[in-house]
Amino acid sequence: MLLKKKSGLLNSHILHLAFSLVGTVDSGRETTVIPNMTAFEDLLCTLEVWRDAPGDLHKSLYEHFYELITESSEQKANLRILRDLEMVTKVLMMLRDPYLSPSTIRLLCNLLKTLLQNTNRNGDILRFGQFVVSTLPNSMVSEKPLNLKRDLEASENAPPMDETALLIHHVCLRNRCLHILHLMTYHGSKNVNVPFCEEIARVLGMDWLMLFMQSHLHPTTVVLALQCLTVFLSCPSLMQRFREASHNGGWLTETDLVLQNRTTVLLGFNVSTANNKGSGSQSIRIEAYQVPGFQQLQWLMCQHVTVPDIFFLLLAMLMGRPVSRIPCGLQFSLDNIWTFLFGKPPGHCVMALGDINIELVVVLLAMVRCILSQPRAENMTGVDDHPVVLIQFLMYLYNNRLDFMNMCMSSDILCALAATLFPFANGLSEVASPADDFQIISNPKGSESNAGLSKHAARKYIMNFLRVIVVDSLSLAFPTKQAPVIDLVLEAFPSHATLSQQKEYVTEILSSLREHLLAADVLLDDQAALPITAGGKYSNI
Repeated sequence: MLLKKKSGLLNSHILHLAFSLVGTVDSGRETTVIPNMTAFEDLLCTLEVWRDAPGDLHKSLYEHFYELITESSEQKANLRILRDLEMVTKVLMMLRDPYLSPSTIRLLCNLLKTLLQNTNRNGDILRFGQFVVSTLPNSMVSEKPLNLKRDLEASENAPPMDETALLIHHVCLRNRCLHILHLMTYHGSKNVNVPFCEEIARVLGMDWLMLFMQSHLHPTTVVLALQCLTVFLSCPSLMQRFREASHNGGWLTETDLVLQNRTTVLLGFNVSTANNKGSGSQSIRIEAYQVPGFQQLQWLMCQHVTVPDIFFLLLAMLMGRPVSRIPCGLQFSLDNIWTFLFGKPPGHCVMALGDINIELVVVLLAMVRCILSQPRAENMTGVDDHPVVLIQFLMYLYNNRLDFMNMCMSSDILCALAATLFPFANGLSEVASPADDFQIISNPKGSESNAGLSKHAARKYIMNFLRVIVVDSLSLAFPTKQAPVIDLVLEAFPSHATLSQQKEYVTEILSSLREHLLAADVLLDDQAALPITAGGKYSNI
């Protein structure tokens, strides 16, 4: 109490005396376990006292803590003590100060990472998860126009921050926390820390990361969250949980008091806003927990089609490859995709190993449809080429992976691929098929229900892809559990498609097939110039 009253008189000499009283003044000696727990907690762990001291005195204290748990010979014992003293919560409280210097923020984040690394303390993980959520703005506030390069190194005597500066502070703080999480999901630089990923998913839920992919959030936040999700989904057990939405909502643990307006503080963090005053009790919609993960991902990713890094991460997720980093400013092209996924220059022969996720193919095709449906004027530079690049890469997988070829003959992918050619209709209120799941929130302004098929340059690549799939299916045995592929393709248009769109689509498909089959002399049986798919026979044609 006396130190708190005299915080304005504190200096480095007093801090050094406090280290001496506690017994940790020499963190470099042979044995540096914290000897006096009571003094350590009362004198040093009340961080608010040292935060209000003149100069960067609090920074020296944080450095001392960091040395005790990283450089001391008793670092494991000291780490356990700091965790028992709820240092994670204390550090998170300090991070909320918008006037901290960048060097102090980096030091606190390093301390936080060490405290959380491989922890199995549910409370610490929950506090971390809820703290990051507390940095999210209201859905009516868009972070996309923000310039994160704005100088936030405010002096202690600076005037109060304006709303924009505070938003930038929250974005940067949130991104640092997500970056910390991403670092903790790895052993070293390559091996995924599966036990820790499973612990995070168990405590916070698989839907927690999806909170940071909302349409109004800054693109850097979305990329970091998706990067973490890519690592999580490289674990088969977490992939299944995500697919089934079986472990969601953990981050809302212990929020009953807040929802009933009985308190405005959640685990030490203020979660109320001025707009909440006078409002009635709030509730959690349990049905939101039950939305399958890939369906949520599809809805959200269609809001970020202008961010190239999103496509790289989704392709890495498609191939089951966790990503440790993305080169800055990487242009979305076939050559860069090749180097990014396979780690070799274009032209080198590689085997695309790993299980391909069919749900992610549908997500990518939904994003293609979003781009094709948007007016050209609304697209950012380079985005207009993304659909062609994506279709070309999917064609590469189709020609080199037999399992992916079989996937492409399923109704889900055929519906999603065909739907890319159809503009969105106005006034849609229902989800008609897996290919249309995203249409509710992705209906672009100015789209017309009576328009024809897309005139985008990717149209010919998509039609060619559909034709190749149909032709390859002709030599295969007639499927018993589904209609022939050609029937699926001809009926793959969305339910809201107009009659003129259906006619245009079916006519172009049949014309393309007729020209190809006549050119291949398909009626000459085994003498025809028609390629036979693996496992196929001429007699089936």
